[in-house]
This record gives sequence, C-alpha cells and structure tokens, in this order.
Amino acid sequence: FDHALLYDHGIRASSTRMRRGGVSASETAVSAMPCWTLHLTVQGGALFINDNMEVQVAAGDLMLLRPDAHYHYGLHPRAEYWEHLWVLFQPRPHWAELLDWEALDAGILWLSLPGDDARLHLERLFRELIALSEEDAPLQADLQHNKLEEILIRARGYSESAAATAMDARIALACDYMQRNLAQKFSVEDVAAACSLSTSRLAHLFREQMGVGPKTWINDARLQQARKLLLGSDDSITGIAARVGYEDPAHFSRYFNKNMGCSPRQFRQTFGRRR
Repeated sequence: FDHALLYDHGIRASSTRMRRGGVSASETAVSAMPCWTLHLTVQGGALFINDNMEVQVAAGDLMLLRPDAHYHYGLHPRAEYWEHLWVLFQPRPHWAELLDWEALDAGILWLSLPGDDARLHLERLFRELIALSEEDAPLQADLQHNKLEEILIRARGYSESAAATAMDARIALACDYMQRNLAQKFSVEDVAAACSLSTSRLAHLFREQMGVGPKTWINDARLQQARKLLLGSDDSITGIAARVGYEDPAHFSRYFNKNMGCSPRQFRQTFGRRR
C-alpha cells in the first residue's frame, strides 16, 4: 500500500487500529513520502526500524517522520494490537523550532510523553484534529493548522522538559563502554571500574537513570544490535549471535524469542530487507 496516496496536499488526520492476524497488521516499508507524518500511539505497541535505528513504541510515544525518512514499521511481534492516531501535513515556515525533537536517524524523530496526563491531553487534541478533518466547515484548513500547531507546541514543551534532565556523565560513560564492547565478555565490575564507581553505586545510579540494571541494559543493547544486523546484512544467525556477544546461537535465540516474541529467523522474514 502506497501511503503517499493518502496525502492530498492539505492536512489529513485519522486513526488506525492493527490487530494480530488482520490484513493491516502486516509490516510496511516507507520511503519518499511527499509530506511529514506524526503518529501518537494510544494503545498496544509497534516497531519502527531501519538499518541504523530501532524504536519500540507504546502508549504515549510520538513518532515524527520527515519526507526523507526511510523505515519499516508494523505491529510489534509481542503485541496483539496497535492503535495510533496520525496526521499527514506540510509544516508552516514558523514551525521549524517546534519540529526540533530528538533524532533517531535521518528524518526520524521521537518523543515519549511524560505520564498519562500528558498522553491523554495530546490524545484529546489529536482526536479534535481528526474530527475537524471530517467536517466541511468554513476556514476548515485554518482550524486544522491551528489545532496541529497546538499539538506541536505541547509536544515541544514536553521535549524540552525531558532534555532538561541530563544524564550523569558516569552513567553515560558506562553505556558507552558497554556499547563499544558488545561482542566481548565483561562483568558489571569491569563496567564500574571503567567509570570509576563501585559496583553497588553503579547499580544504584544506573537503575535510577536508565530504569533497568546494567545487565538488562547490555542484553537489550546486544539484541537491538542483532536486530539491526538481521535487517541490514546477509550474515547467518550464528554469525550475528557471535558479533553481539553470544557464543551459543541457541542461547541467543532463546533470549531473542523471550525479548521479541519471535525467533531471529521469523523477525528477519517479517522486517528484513525486500529483495
């Protein structure tokens, strides 16, 4: 399905609900859209992925996609459904600052809203925008642009609040050490030594700032790198397991299945490159 066909050079807003087993749940490749796209997930989960990045979206996550973005997206392998609100649009010139979010890759921007109140507020505004799209009112285009601008202003405010919470330099160093040594064996003690912390202090600070412990973080990082390699290379699953630090391919497959709800092979078949 060519998503570009939905865009008619105005603002087009609607909602979509994907369910496991349904036709709409199939993975979609997107490139060269003639407009910007904004998604707000309200229920369930989805996966946006390309050779360089991966983001697993859940309720309260916003994805902002420029025309130059190239990616695959679809129902997350572990999710039974995904409901998201979306709008296709061309930004007005004075919106440039409002669209300056965290970039995951070229043309792919992401924001996670801070809590249910923020999510429900933006969801209400988004549904008002969708309702405007279904009206035939005087000055409808102006009303739509005003509502979309309000959404972007609110989102920008949440983005600035999130950016104000800086990561502890020692935890950033720990993440960098682990990321650079994905294929190597190392212990939490090695990580602590690399950032001049005791093991207990590292564990406390890391969980406080990252939401998970160091062992969980490194396992997730290894699996994320594996998914990028499954998507962007022709390496065997055994070879990919070794490249991200798993000596036993069966062990790697078990972790992958537990994390994603599907095997590495199934993941490659669903989200892999089209030939």
